[in-house]
Amino acid sequence: MRNQDRYLKKILGTYAVAPAGEANMQKTISAGEQLLMQNPPQELRWYRRIVNQFRYISPLLWLSQLLAVGLCMLLIHRMGNDADMTAVLSAISFIVALLGVIGFPEVCKSFSCQMWELEQSCKYNLRQITAIRLSIIGTIDLIVLLTITLFTSLQTKLPAWEMALYLFVPFNLACIVSFFAASLARNRNSALPLFPAGFGFAFLMLLCINRFSLYQSISIPVWLILCFGTFVILIWKTAQFIKGMDEGGLTVCN
Repeated sequence: MRNQDRYLKKILGTYAVAPAGEANMQKTISAGEQLLMQNPPQELRWYRRIVNQFRYISPLLWLSQLLAVGLCMLLIHRMGNDADMTAVLSAISFIVALLGVIGFPEVCKSFSCQMWELEQSCKYNLRQITAIRLSIIGTIDLIVLLTITLFTSLQTKLPAWEMALYLFVPFNLACIVSFFAASLARNRNSALPLFPAGFGFAFLMLLCINRFSLYQSISIPVWLILCFGTFVILIWKTAQFIKGMDEGGLTVCN
């Protein structure tokens, strides 16, 4: 081993570079400064940053959302065919809850692809990238949810605000559960823990709605409290999630 070390040192010694003089070092620094002045870094406009992150999101997410909308529209159409309204609403709530889950693998892609350290060192760091990605997915989810709410309200003749309560509460709860499950995804560098946690919660909620007839047994004021409370918790978890990125993702969801 020692002979190998000596042999390697001898070979490396042949590639030794002579120390540069002070004058040459100053010339190199000045040339570098002039090059930077000639090619200043360009600031990406906010919409370009959004477009870049939009292109980074997998098309499978948008296909999944289209599938969810299609299934909900089929269920809404069945309401006019003497179907059990409670059963149909519970099925729609189940699909809506899954909408709050399917976007999180894309949010956690930096960890599942083991790229968070590199992204944290970029000009637009991990916190900014994650915030933009969350904003894109959250905006699309909101549009989809409002669309389903509007069509369900028209079909059931219920006020849109009341139908929004029935759908936003399961969606918010599923998002909250997904934020907690995101910590497992980060620690395992995989998005797999998100799916059983989210699907299990959505299925449990479906059973509770059918077993205890939650739409009939819970009054509107209670639904209002649940909706407001889940919104507050969801906003808090979102802020905590993004804030954790300041430390390179090491405190996400803790």
